[in-house]
Amino acid sequence: MFPLPLPARLVLGAAATAVVVGCAATAAPPLVAQAHAPSGVAAPVDCALEVQRTRNGLVYEGVVTARVPADGVYSIHLGGPATSLNQGGHLRLARNETARVGRITVAGQTNITTAEMEVSIAGTTRSCPLR
Repeated sequence: MFPLPLPARLVLGAAATAVVVGCAATAAPPLVAQAHAPSGVAAPVDCALEVQRTRNGLVYEGVVTARVPADGVYSIHLGGPATSLNQGGHLRLARNETARVGRITVAGQTNITTAEMEVSIAGTTRSCPLR
């Protein structure tokens, strides 16, 4: 797992209420890492997990931009003490296309300490930075 950078670490309380838009949240084990692209090799996609504070909590949303036509999957994992939210799905993008994939809204006081996103294209998995 990839811990959040200190400024992005938001520990507001012990209770967490999660509302997942577009997919069901499930209690599941953490993501299993796959083979990652070697250094210096251009990935077929750029990606990021964006987080935005709202008056009701936090919204996490994946953003993926394809450098070449891409067909693959994404997965998002949010975790913390007694919290495990997972979301994922298929994505298909044309060259230079950008898509917003996966949206998780965490309402109320949260105790999310880990937020990560991965995109797998053609057997190569890329970890996406938190923004």
